[in-house]
Amino acid sequence: MFIVNKQRYSRGDFERRKRELAESIPRAGREGKLVALCLTEPLDILAALETTIDGGGSVLLLNGETPAEEARRKAEEAGCAGIFHAGGGPTAYTALRPSAPRTSAEPSLLQYSSGTTGEPKLIERPWRDVVAEIEAYNRAYPGDSNDSSGSSGGSSGGSSESGGSGGPGGSGGGSETPIILVPVSHSFGLIAGALAALRRGAEPILVTDRNPRFAVGLIERTPRHVVYAVPFLLHVVASLMRDRISLRKVVSSGSPLPLELMRRLADSGVRIVQQYGCTEAGCIAIGDNPSSPSDVGRPLDSVRVEAAGTPDTPAEVTVSASGRLVRTGDLGYVSEGRLHVLGRIDDLINVSGQKVIPSEVEDVILRLEGVREAVVHRTSHPVWGEAVKARIVPGRPDLTAAEVKEWCMKRLPAYKVPSAIEFAGEIPRTANGKLIRQRLD
Repeated sequence: MFIVNKQRYSRGDFERRKRELAESIPRAGREGKLVALCLTEPLDILAALETTIDGGGSVLLLNGETPAEEARRKAEEAGCAGIFHAGGGPTAYTALRPSAPRTSAEPSLLQYSSGTTGEPKLIERPWRDVVAEIEAYNRAYPGDSNDSSGSSGGSSGGSSESGGSGGPGGSGGGSETPIILVPVSHSFGLIAGALAALRRGAEPILVTDRNPRFAVGLIERTPRHVVYAVPFLLHVVASLMRDRISLRKVVSSGSPLPLELMRRLADSGVRIVQQYGCTEAGCIAIGDNPSSPSDVGRPLDSVRVEAAGTPDTPAEVTVSASGRLVRTGDLGYVSEGRLHVLGRIDDLINVSGQKVIPSEVEDVILRLEGVREAVVHRTSHPVWGEAVKARIVPGRPDLTAAEVKEWCMKRLPAYKVPSAIEFAGEIPRTANGKLIRQRLD
């Protein structure tokens, strides 16, 4: 059914674990009730998810590394009747007494937004919408021509009665081996990664080992692999493959692939797939062979792009999904049927009335030899109001701010050149590898 690092779990193993976890939940605390999952072990996440949905309940998915007290606080705040939590030991269920218990008319998935750009919001999606997303995702998934389509069963995500993760994957992908480097406690790893792969009939490998060399060895031992990861993890993996990048195919999400990394992967013959989505709508678009870092492919057939700009005048991407209108807060446009996402509107830098998109400047800086990582963000300026600042993780000790500025001045308009440059040992990221912009200032 699936593998966690080196441990294979069969459908029988999975069903046995589901029964064990179901026995820990009081029957009165199931149907219509909300249960929180704060777990890191993929077997327990998938089993607890399915047993809760099958019982008519809803799931609040929390980051598995959230401390016990904070996880309990968030769960009670959301109205959960109980929580599955491991806390460094075996998974256990604890009943809660929220001040305002939350009930749902139908099984649903609840998540807090990432909070990387502001206060996290609690988002609720009916489980049937998640199932529809999985089906649409598999129809759009860029599989190989010799992949067989359809499901071979054994898919996690609920029974057919409760709206299981059904629907054959029209684009195939069943003969590939998905290697999922992102946690299944996040949408990308859970829905687009594990559940969609299981529905295609694939046997995904869910990686929890944090040593990137383990991932590299796994990739090199798995010929027909497709690696699911955020750009930062792909950068780390590619950097460890010094002689030859042995990646076959990658699916990237969370932020645009840096141009230099995209070129390096493409020049090595790696098939690149980018996808884009948000917590409120799920996956919105996916496509292979992106023309640029902003190119995230064509919208899924379950999603309609209601508003987006043009290449000359980009605007906020607004979509309708499952009858709901979602304003993504991202700047983008549609060109030749493909959606391009330039970044968060909140991240734009206004330099004397002229807008700077951080990713444009980052791509230029990352092309300079000796730059390992770079992130661009706004800073205050006594005259202009806002100015461009770059935080850089150097790859060589002699890299200077003057060298970076000179490099940028030859390749960017003056107002886009960083007026402040800071060197740092690291750039703040979540456990999933996603940039935390709130901690840049």
